[in-house]
Formats: sequence, C-alpha cells, structure tokens
Amino acid sequence: MKNLINELIAKATLTLSAGKSTPLQFHYDERGLWLLHDRKRSESPFDPDNRYAYAALGAAIENICIGAAANGFRAELAYFPYPPADWPDALHEVGEIVAKINFTPCHDNTISKLAALHPYTGRKTPPTASDKQACFNHQHRQELLQVAGYEGCKLTLLETSTEREQLSRIISEGRQLQFSDPHQQAELMQGMQWSEPGAIRNTSAIGLFSMTDVRPGAGVRGGQTIESLWLTAIRSGLTIYPLTGPMTLLTSRAVAPLLISDERDRFSALTGEFYQLFPGHRNTKSLFMFLIE
Repeated sequence: MKNLINELIAKATLTLSAGKSTPLQFHYDERGLWLLHDRKRSESPFDPDNRYAYAALGAAIENICIGAAANGFRAELAYFPYPPADWPDALHEVGEIVAKINFTPCHDNTISKLAALHPYTGRKTPPTASDKQACFNHQHRQELLQVAGYEGCKLTLLETSTEREQLSRIISEGRQLQFSDPHQQAELMQGMQWSEPGAIRNTSAIGLFSMTDVRPGAGVRGGQTIESLWLTAIRSGLTIYPLTGPMTLLTSRAVAPLLISDERDRFSALTGEFYQLFPGHRNTKSLFMFLIE
C-alpha cells in the first residue's frame, strides 16, 4: 500500500495550480491519507477567499481517486475532518485538513469511468498529434457539459466568432488597467496564465466554469470536476489552455480595490460586458477559464 500511496501522491501534484504553486501537503499514517491546505504557499492578494487554492486541492483529490480506481481501489473521502487528538504541531502549522482519504478494494464496474481517465493524468495535451481532433464539435460540447452537470456547477462555452472577438477585446482592455501597486500588477500579469488576443479570437471555444455554492467544500468538489473536465477533453483529442489571468482580473472581487481610482469605472464597465457573455456567473465563484483547441 505504501508504494501505491507514493504513486498517488506523485500523480496528485500533476494538476492545475493556484497561481504559481500547488498549495498542498500530504501526511500518511495508519488512519489514512491526509491532504492539507498549505496556506503559506497559496497566499495571494487575488485569492483572499482561497477559491483557486481549494480548486487546486480538489483537482489533486480527483487525480488520487482516478489513480486508486486504476489500481482496483475506491477512494473514500471525508472532507474537512477535525484533526485527531494526536495531530502533530508541525501539521497544525501547515493549515487545515481538506480531506482524509481511505482506500477500499473494489472489483465491480462502479469505478471504471474514473479508471478510464488514468492514462491521461499528468498530460496537458493529447498523447500524440494524430489523436488531436480537427476542431471542437457538438459531441465534444456535450461530453464537457455532461462532466460539469453536477448540482452547483455551471459551465458556459463561447463558440461564435462574435463572442470570441468581444472577449478578446475585453481582455485586451483589461490588461491595460493600472494598479496602485506595481508589484501586485506584475503578480497578476506575469505570474498567471494569459493568452494573446489572436489566440482567443481564433480558438475553437472558450469555457468558464463556476460554482454556485460558495462554501469551501464546494470549491474543492469544483476542482475535482475541473480535473475530470480537463482529462475528458484530452481523452477526446482536445487541448485546453488555462486563462487564469483574465479570469482572476475579471471575476475576483479583490481586483477593484487594487486599481488606481481613475480606472475603477472602466473596470466596472468591462466586467459588465464580461458577464453579458457569461450570464449567470456574476454571483458565483469562477474557478476555471480556458481555451479549447
């Protein structure tokens, strides 16, 4: 079991991150595998409520569930458990326990869908160039919407050239906004994933995934869905490119107070246009924005 645990931990880190790092730490003992939120590694002025950190932790959990399924085990999850009485002080200092994971042998087909994604964990593109589809199509759209079809999840896909052109303009204008602190502006513009306007205009589709439930546990489960969404796309021969920079700029409530005062009306207008493209996302927690090719 220890070898399997080491393998699962290695796979868990091959996933989306919250900014520059994946804010997780593991502890394994006779009671199970514990996943902790390493708060020091996820500190960011653009993630005050840890929405992106929780999503990254959820993606790691999903990879563990997938790896366990591929090895004939079901991952049994307990979210945000209380630490045991003998919990080491060093782990208390790391941060909260996000999940306790135990593994039960499973020999039926209930874990087959998870196991089928295992060959694609850790990949960011289809395995070979020949696997890549010519373009995003209706079948791909339905597959992704089905993955994101759980209660509390919301996925919107922009597929028309008019929508992509409008979003490209919004993002281009957003990148020109001036912050009162140049260091914070640099963190957003250089430390997160962006894309050139031409790529946004010419891509097959653009997606925004959000959670209508704003509790931390929902963010973790949202991260699990995002990882499944990404791996499903790769299995179908698609490539996904994250747009964490534009999403953070246009959806994080932490941004407006960081701008110089003259820019805030302009910022409000841009976010208004953004939510016209993505109706129903304004009062949600947006977790993942991406290009599809």
